Amino acid sequence: MKEEINFGKNLQMNEIIKNEKKIKKSSLLEKFIDISLLIFLCVKTGIGNSQALEYITFVMFVGSMMLKILFLGKVKISKYVLWYFLFSAYATTSYLWALDKSSVLKTIPIVIALLLFCIAIYNYINEDNKIEKIIKYFIVANLFTSVRIILLFGASTGSIVDKINNITGIYFNTVAQVMGFSIILLFYMYKIHNNKLLLLAIIPQFYVVLLTESRKGLIIPLIGIVIMLFLEKKTIKKLLKYIIVIMICIVILFNFFKINSEFSEKMKQLYTSIIIGQTDDWSITLRNFFIEVGIEIFKDNPIKGIGLNNFAYYVGNHTGYTEERYSHNNYIEIISCLGIIGLLLYYSMHIYLMVKLIKKFMINKDTNIILAMTLMIIVLIFDWGIVSYSGCMYNIVILIAYKLSNKDNIVIMEENDDKKILEK
Repeated sequence: MKEEINFGKNLQMNEIIKNEKKIKKSSLLEKFIDISLLIFLCVKTGIGNSQALEYITFVMFVGSMMLKILFLGKVKISKYVLWYFLFSAYATTSYLWALDKSSVLKTIPIVIALLLFCIAIYNYINEDNKIEKIIKYFIVANLFTSVRIILLFGASTGSIVDKINNITGIYFNTVAQVMGFSIILLFYMYKIHNNKLLLLAIIPQFYVVLLTESRKGLIIPLIGIVIMLFLEKKTIKKLLKYIIVIMICIVILFNFFKINSEFSEKMKQLYTSIIIGQTDDWSITLRNFFIEVGIEIFKDNPIKGIGLNNFAYYVGNHTGYTEERYSHNNYIEIISCLGIIGLLLYYSMHIYLMVKLIKKFMINKDTNIILAMTLMIIVLIFDWGIVSYSGCMYNIVILIAYKLSNKDNIVIMEENDDKKILEK
């Protein structure tokens, strides 16, 4: 009898030891995943200036997340992941009717990698404490990059484009746009935690956006913050406080434009292009030309398009513009390459998410919902000047919005000076 009792105790002890080892392994894996994600984001924002390092850190994060999924024995697939799988499957299938099959083959690995990345990110942020963590990592990565650019900018040679490219290894517009989203997220964190130090972290990033001379990079955070304030519908007193801060920013911008006449001229050309419909700016003229070409392609191939990544091939080989370049416009890129099917398939998730957010916003003007709506509005607006479907950082922004749309809200209600916290 004693032997049976001892045997039972030994089994229990062995089970406890096994569970402790499993917990320890899980904890170590969690730390490795966190570190690999932060390093990857730092590399993607321009810290490493190395494509090889980008591939390595990507494999580190996605590989460790897949290992965790196998370790837990379950994978969580959201509507977002399912949607991107359908889009990537259709985009890959376009090889069958593509104008230039080699152009499709160049992009298929990127689409597949992004699908794996979306699965990894969604499973990462599925736990409530991880959504804020990934926002912090996004901000920290951009903050490190902004400080690095400020320190090295003066010592670099060449044009603005050359300087940013030499420091980060990333196109200046992309650096500024991603940093613009980081500023919006910083403002959100300030609203959540009411920590004024978070506002200070905006300064180096905003300064770098000005250094890049990127119009989109400048407009993204300004419009984003205005949208957030508008949706919050603050009291007149609070709105005045923010208006004063924004006015100070405008004064700083005005003085920067006076010093930097080239950037000032670029902003004027953007204004005249939107308001008057005329411009001498070569960049805007080129983008308008790409839009015209994209519309022509769509008219000839309205249903299926000419194949993934084939816009660049068409422009370089079937027009007077002899260089292969993408359209600088996500709507034009998708509708010309994948037709109306691809456009509806891609933006179906965006429409679904916006409808869901609007419904939640009408019930409760929660800060999380306001941020999610702001991010999606910015994405939908600036997709007119960005090809976002193949970008990791843009997918992170949309996934953050998607997760926040599903996040339980905490509402604080006051009754007789007593605060009750209610979970919806």
